[in-house]
Amino acid sequence: MAEDTLEELFRGMSSQLAEREDVILCNDVRNKLFGPLEFSRRDLGALNIMRGRDSGLPDYNTVRKCFQLDPVTSWEEINPELYAAQPNLVNQVKDLYGGNLMNVDLYVGGMLETHEGPGPLFTAIIREQFTRLRDADRFWFENTDNMIFTEEEVEEIRNVKLWDIIVNASFVDPDEIQRNVFFHTEEDPCRQPKQLSAGDMDPCQYLQGYDYFQGSEVTYIYSCILLAAVPLVCAGAGYATVKFQNSRRRHFKTKQEENNNGRSVDKMMVKEWLHQNDQLPHF
Repeated sequence: MAEDTLEELFRGMSSQLAEREDVILCNDVRNKLFGPLEFSRRDLGALNIMRGRDSGLPDYNTVRKCFQLDPVTSWEEINPELYAAQPNLVNQVKDLYGGNLMNVDLYVGGMLETHEGPGPLFTAIIREQFTRLRDADRFWFENTDNMIFTEEEVEEIRNVKLWDIIVNASFVDPDEIQRNVFFHTEEDPCRQPKQLSAGDMDPCQYLQGYDYFQGSEVTYIYSCILLAAVPLVCAGAGYATVKFQNSRRRHFKTKQEENNNGRSVDKMMVKEWLHQNDQLPHF
């Protein structure tokens, strides 16, 4: 990395205005999720919906009940602010699910709740996940049962902020970033005048997909022909084997008849030895 690159990154991230949290997925995760070398397109939203269905996740309202949230009874109730601002968007989702709230996928319903941050359902899910992670970590600093930290040390750790870590672990001066690095006010240093957009940046080349067939058309055609010929070759080899075996069988039969003075080898005389005391029935 170039000199001061890490510090510049810290300064920029602490001052750059973030995009508003809403129901919109940016094109970067909806078109080519894993970059330009992937042949097929990937849509993160569609993937999340399919993964939920493949995993057998219940519907949106059922999950709300599991997290002690009241089930919604109307489409407007999911996000009143969103419905007031974009009623057509909510109605489009309603039409896709046939107007049945019990068919709404968990991911779709949770995304519709988003308003200046995660909605009630995603908030409950995230809170429970992090609570489980904390409670299951025996080295968590607030776990006094492991006797790693004293009560005074735990209280001191609670007072450490991300600002302290950045200033002590890098060459960023204390007066170059605000105390609360997650929020920016007019009085904070390195004030950014506006939210950056694509128009404020130098144009870059659009990431193109990689076509694995380009330049290999002839090889691809011959490969398809070869694969199509494999069943025919196998069938021909099997037919030739059967014909050869039948020919050998007929030749062997002819030789046997010649050795038996022209008598057919399909018939033969057999005798069965019976004990002298056996009495054969008379018919």
